Amino acid sequence: MQRLAFGLIVAIALTLAARDFPSSKPAQAQADVTVMVTSAADELAGAECPHAELCTLRAAITFVNADLSEDTLAIEFDAVVFPIAAPTTITIATTSLPAITRSDVRIDARSAGVLLEGTAGVDRGLQVFGDRVVVLGLAIHGFTLSCLEVAGTALQVGGDSTTGEGNMVGRCDTGILAGGTDAIVAGNVVGFDVDGAPASVETGVRIVGDGAIVGGEEPGQSNVIGNASTAIHVDFVLAGVVRVVGNTIGQADGGTAAPVSVGILVDRAVPGPEITSNLISNAGTGISVPETAQGSSIAVAMRNNTFEALGGLAIDLAGDGIRNENDPGDGDIGANDRLNHPTITRAARTEISGTAGTSCGSCTIDLVLAAHTPGGANDHGSFPLATTMAAADGSFSFAAPTVSAGDWITAAATDAGGNTSEFGPSARVGAGQVQCGPLDFDPGWNHAGFFGAASLPLGDSLPGIPQGSIPAAYQLDPASQSYRHWIADGPSGNTLTLLSPGAPYWFLVAGTVSLGTGFSATVPFPVALAAGWNDFVYLGAGADVRDALGAIDGKYSSLHRFEDDGDGGRWLSYLPGQPLWVQDFGEVEACGAYRIWMNEAATLVPLQP
Repeated sequence: MQRLAFGLIVAIALTLAARDFPSSKPAQAQADVTVMVTSAADELAGAECPHAELCTLRAAITFVNADLSEDTLAIEFDAVVFPIAAPTTITIATTSLPAITRSDVRIDARSAGVLLEGTAGVDRGLQVFGDRVVVLGLAIHGFTLSCLEVAGTALQVGGDSTTGEGNMVGRCDTGILAGGTDAIVAGNVVGFDVDGAPASVETGVRIVGDGAIVGGEEPGQSNVIGNASTAIHVDFVLAGVVRVVGNTIGQADGGTAAPVSVGILVDRAVPGPEITSNLISNAGTGISVPETAQGSSIAVAMRNNTFEALGGLAIDLAGDGIRNENDPGDGDIGANDRLNHPTITRAARTEISGTAGTSCGSCTIDLVLAAHTPGGANDHGSFPLATTMAAADGSFSFAAPTVSAGDWITAAATDAGGNTSEFGPSARVGAGQVQCGPLDFDPGWNHAGFFGAASLPLGDSLPGIPQGSIPAAYQLDPASQSYRHWIADGPSGNTLTLLSPGAPYWFLVAGTVSLGTGFSATVPFPVALAAGWNDFVYLGAGADVRDALGAIDGKYSSLHRFEDDGDGGRWLSYLPGQPLWVQDFGEVEACGAYRIWMNEAATLVPLQP
């Protein structure tokens, strides 16, 4: 995929340089002159400002645009006409309001209740094309294109929501469109009506300017965005890096779901934005960095975000809904250079380790709690846990991380250029070991593993077992689909001559007996499975079949477990792809012996003990 051609060399240089962001705290200019809106009408005959009764918002905008002084002007709203407890609607019925073209203006509805309501055919709500303009406390709904559109230098849309500075927008194609340079969009509520009901938008906040900050690091600066196809769209940024920080996406303030299709979309941005500390929930995709004919975004840093209730990937490079395969040497290009994701090779409470590959030496590795469903098809990164630096060869480890046995975890990498990878496959945290045996057999056939500490040679009888208690043992040979056998006091033709630790056998038992001294496993024991029938012992953490056999998903067609029921025994079956209610069992037990039909040869790697 070809990257953006325009400004690429300059953009990459800016990316590699230290990122110098403006303060995320909005700055508000003090007004020298205040114009008070005293009428809730829109196009009013005889409207003029200032006036005790006839100053409409349309007239107030015309008044400030005509002012040629260097004063800072404010448009405020009469609290008697616009009571804050019961917002008054200004219906924009025929034509859009004039754009604010003067610089150094503050539109301030913090002490009033003001709702700008569009009607069919009116495409834009409030437009600002001056510099250093501040818009506070408005509710804007029902315009066909954009509710609030700003383009200039050092603009501020909203601020601290705890003091009423944020705006509320909805029922527009785009809620807030911010262009220009160094805009601040903070503390706003997008995709909701004033009563909290859904007010859907196609795009919640769209950024087409350099150096913008969406959200903020201080209380009250989070934008709350829901009921949108795309919550935040960073589009066509060529120079000053955009920051998207601390926003709440996909839910209302109280936590009620307000679904979005894509939480954050990064499109044609070189260098890409810094996306951090956002909560993204109830989304199809968390953060999407697509590849288009116009180019791919690079240097998109996506760290310390929390993801909840996603239908797809938390981070999707290429925007295809599929975790990209790692390539040797990581030489491919595209969105974020398609940086290879880390792979966790060991996951225990005492240590989590893995590799990001030799091409990602000194990368930053973020360990993240994973939201897990059996089989892992919809697993995604969820909650940040810890951060470390990869060694020169790409290996990494976390000592004594704050995880519990049974948790699922994943990891993402960020390289020196600010490119963040997708999350790698999730891994289950083990307790540290499994203890197998000794085995207590009942009379009849028993399908079990041998858990002695060392191989046990077979003579006329099993050493340490009362003579006659186990008169025969068999082992399936998957290559020939026949059995090797040992019969006590049998002829010299026995083909099974020893029992190997961790291997599966069929034992014929004449009476209640215990076999073996026990077997401890601290790492999973991979099992090479041939096409056809195989017997194996599962030496790993017990789990849902879909998780325990995840390494061979799609390569087997049935799994079976033999149960000695005291009446000759019976087979229990698990058939992948069938509903759970038709299965005889749904869990694979640590140390259990199983029979499986493999459609092709594969290696089963059990879950970490």
